[in-house]
Amino acid sequence: MMFGSSHSLILPFDYANRDTFDDFEEQLTVLRQRYRFAHVSEVVARVQKRKRQGLAVILFENPRQGVLNQALPVLVSLGIPFMIFLDPDYVGLNRLPLFEELAAYRRTYPENWTEDEFLGWQQKCLEAPNEVDSFLMSCRARLGPLPIERLDPLSFFCTWGKLLEINPEQVEFGLSINERISSFERVRDKLQFSEIQLKRKIQLVRSPKEGFQPDETEKVRQLGIQAIIGHRIEVVDRNSSLVDLPIWKLN
Repeated sequence: MMFGSSHSLILPFDYANRDTFDDFEEQLTVLRQRYRFAHVSEVVARVQKRKRQGLAVILFENPRQGVLNQALPVLVSLGIPFMIFLDPDYVGLNRLPLFEELAAYRRTYPENWTEDEFLGWQQKCLEAPNEVDSFLMSCRARLGPLPIERLDPLSFFCTWGKLLEINPEQVEFGLSINERISSFERVRDKLQFSEIQLKRKIQLVRSPKEGFQPDETEKVRQLGIQAIIGHRIEVVDRNSSLVDLPIWKLN
């Protein structure tokens, strides 16, 4: 890992299993020796002014129960700011994101899926999410429900109320977009709904893994978004693009 004050690190985390955050406090301690923890908005402001960096940002991909139960208590005790990206289609609902629900159905009913079929539906999660949602509804009727008792309850998303309980000075929120932007209105509605629920403005967006097309980036910027965080692995410096801020992986 490179260290220095000329760049910053945006560090994404997500709950995967009950061991995910076992070394979290140790990782934070090491990072604190080299960087000052800050909000993403401070990194963005430094890029806008082409200033030197020297910051580290903790970013959570999703507001999962495991994040709130395991990671947030550590950050709160250490006084470290953090950011949570969310998709309002899943907050407070007893379901997983489309790709994860597809994978769970395949694990539960493997005889009903070929590899090609699964890969096809996987791609449609990005391009045609409404079609995938309808397909999953048909799976419930045709194959049966998912065995909830075999799924990790900490992988499900928390409620809006739990998000509002977090100290507003310690947390920033962003909108996670996991699909192609077929409709400006759909993205705008998701943003506005999230802002109403959280009682605060959202100015940062997380792009899907495949990134945004130029026209999609323009649609996002029309919503008053300050910056887009992508998936390219690189440090942030004064010359970084605010429409594709890179992330850094610790492992």
